[in-house]
Amino acid sequence: MVTGRIAAPGVRAVVRVAAIATNTAAQLKSQIADLTKAGASKLIVDVRRTSSGSYEEGLAMARLFVAKGTLAVRGRKARARETIAASRRRS
Repeated sequence: MVTGRIAAPGVRAVVRVAAIATNTAAQLKSQIADLTKAGASKLIVDVRRTSSGSYEEGLAMARLFVAKGTLAVRGRKARARETIAASRRRS
């Protein structure tokens, strides 16, 4: 669930992501567009206490803000590190 509000008219908006599930990135993108149309020029994305959910959906959310370069590095025991690029290509 994604909710948003204007915190300071014409300046700042707050978007709260309560859980990461299917379509959360699309909901976030839509909420940002609505708040921008309403006059927000700065954005706070609150993902506190959102530690579970779809890994891929979390990456899709991050890609809304990171256009190029390294988005994340994923490491696991006994496996090679995986670099995840913002451009949706993995290396």
